Amino acid sequence: YDLTGGTGIYLCGGQQQRFQWTKGAYNEPFHFTDENGAELKVTPGNSWVCVVPESQIDATVIQGAAQPSE
Repeated sequence: YDLTGGTGIYLCGGQQQRFQWTKGAYNEPFHFTDENGAELKVTPGNSWVCVVPESQIDATVIQGAAQPSE
């Protein structure tokens, strides 16, 4: 798996937002940016990251979440 970067969907408060992520070395933090390249604004509190291979993205369902529109 390529764990240096990819795309994602941020879900919060019934809303969703697509984003890009990058990651350097194992001891470096993730960096999240929105579709315009600005730092992704994450709501304070607990957050979870689920890494899914591109080949499985269409088969991935987050229960209770609206599916992203294209």
